[in-house]
Amino acid sequence: MGCVVTFYTTLGGMKAVLWTDTFQACVIAAGLLAVAIKGSMVEGGFDKAWQIASDNGRIRFFDFSPDPKTRHSVWSMIIGGWGFWLYLYGVNQAQVQRCMSCQSIVCGDCACSYQTVCRWVKEFNKGKESLSDCPRPGRPKSCVNKQTISSIKRDIDGDPHISVRELGDTNGLSYGAVHTIITEHLRMKKVFVRWIPHLLTVDQKRERVRCAVELLNMFEPLGPKRLSHIVPGDETCFPFFIIPPKRLNRMWVDGQGDRPVALRPGFQSRKRMFTVFFNYSGPLVVDILPQDTTMTVTYYVQNMLSKVKSAINEQRPKVITSRTLLLHDNAGPHQARATTQSLRELVIQLLHHPAYSPNLAP
Repeated sequence: MGCVVTFYTTLGGMKAVLWTDTFQACVIAAGLLAVAIKGSMVEGGFDKAWQIASDNGRIRFFDFSPDPKTRHSVWSMIIGGWGFWLYLYGVNQAQVQRCMSCQSIVCGDCACSYQTVCRWVKEFNKGKESLSDCPRPGRPKSCVNKQTISSIKRDIDGDPHISVRELGDTNGLSYGAVHTIITEHLRMKKVFVRWIPHLLTVDQKRERVRCAVELLNMFEPLGPKRLSHIVPGDETCFPFFIIPPKRLNRMWVDGQGDRPVALRPGFQSRKRMFTVFFNYSGPLVVDILPQDTTMTVTYYVQNMLSKVKSAINEQRPKVITSRTLLLHDNAGPHQARATTQSLRELVIQLLHHPAYSPNLAP
């Protein structure tokens, strides 16, 4: 039994001891009730058991006899009970420890701890009479209000690229207060601008939709063409320059807003042009434009289209060239009359391509 008591006391501490005492009290009360019920049943009922106890002098509630020899009287119960319970709950070490470990019965969980009371006594001895904390240095929390929120919103609308520190310096707020206003009250976040090569007009977007529908009808499951027939091609320049840090392009937007777009500026630096044609199996032609050379109609027809036809014939010699579908953008050399004439001679069909867009560029 001692091992069991030590085990649950070690795990639960004084709280486990108090719950154990509560359980024991419930067991004792249940035992007394069971004995009373069983005794009444054996003796023929509760009235019979009460009569037997009264005949044997066990039922005495108001015996005021001052005789100290009397076992149970009103005076012996008051005086003797007072001494017994005073000893049990006043100076008994086990009971005192349990009472000291519990919170106040009146205040419950709101009662102050012993350390708090000691700190108050120490402050009172120093001459402090107020229970409130002393004012702390710095800006009060009340700086986050409707006026400051509207001011931050107005500054962000005027300059979406403004930083948190600049907002704090402008409005006289701390970095944390500005960040709280932006994230919790305005529900905004700062994202990077997504660069795109061109901003399309409404007519150009409609042309994109028309070309997309035409391609879907052409390459549907029972359509006349297959995706393996397409040979996309495009030019790209690899400039040699130092990329500016992305943090300079960040701006504030609504929490559910999309990333804004901005026109990418041209690169004033050295660069080389690569022309790549590929199909479903991989690259067909990779050409590097010689330095100090411009992509012209003559260069595109003589060097690019002839190489594409030769690469297709080497890769799939048994496939009819007329099945090849060339997809390139609307650059000047691609739309020239000489290019169109060369494609007819090579028996290569040209797919319609809308105005240049990064989503449709091959």
